[in-house]
Formats: sequence, structure tokens, C-alpha cells
Amino acid sequence: MKTRVKKKKPAVTRDEVYTFAHGCIDHHKTGEIVDHPLEDGDVKFYEEAEEVLSHLKRLGTPMILYEVEEGKAKPFGFSTMQHKVQRLRVKLGLPSHVTFDACRHGGMTELEETELTDGQGRALSARRTQQSYIG
Repeated sequence: MKTRVKKKKPAVTRDEVYTFAHGCIDHHKTGEIVDHPLEDGDVKFYEEAEEVLSHLKRLGTPMILYEVEEGKAKPFGFSTMQHKVQRLRVKLGLPSHVTFDACRHGGMTELEETELTDGQGRALSARRTQQSYIG
């Protein structure tokens, strides 16, 4: 049976993520503020992210939404968001490996370094099985 060899994914550093996040705020096309807090009640999961996210208006449960009319919002299409990220990445002078996938991978790397249990890591990464978490 032939198996493919997966390429090693690049991981974005925390500094690159925050450079991108602050750049999103600075380059926001309409100047509108969209709030996306990452918290559960009084528990803030990422205090550094709260500073960035405090500049944004909450439009709904998903983090990346755009307002279609007053009081109504919907998520961007995947390819639309990929293009927006890449255009802004170029404007900010960030390396080409800065993608949403690489940001997630960097976050997963940080989870591993905190020595969480596999169950805690799976819960935070939204992985349903041990095999998908290991991968």
C-alpha cells in the first residue's frame, strides 16, 4: 500500500500572529470595529488577544463575520478570507507562511509546550479523536 509523506507544516510565531492582528485593525477597510472576545464568562483564554480583540464589534458567535446590513452578519467564504489574509500579509511585510492554518499550527505547538494532558489539548483544539490530535 502506497502512503503519502506529509510535508511539515510551518508554524507562525506569537509575534507574527499579533503583528497580523494589529495590522488587521490598522488596515480595516471601513474603519468599523468588530468585537471578537475569547472568553468563557470571567475566564479570559488569551489575555494578549483580548487587547487586540477589544477593538472589534461583536456581530455573532463565529469570530470572522461581516455585516450585510444593520444587525445582520454572516461569515466570509473560505476562499474570500484566504485572499484577504494574503493581501494583508503582503501589506504588513509578513513572511508567506503566515496563513490561518499556520496560525492554528502555531497555537497547537504552544499547547504541546504547556504540557497539557491530551484530553485538554483535544478540547482546546476541537479535535474529536486522539489520532487527529496526534496528527
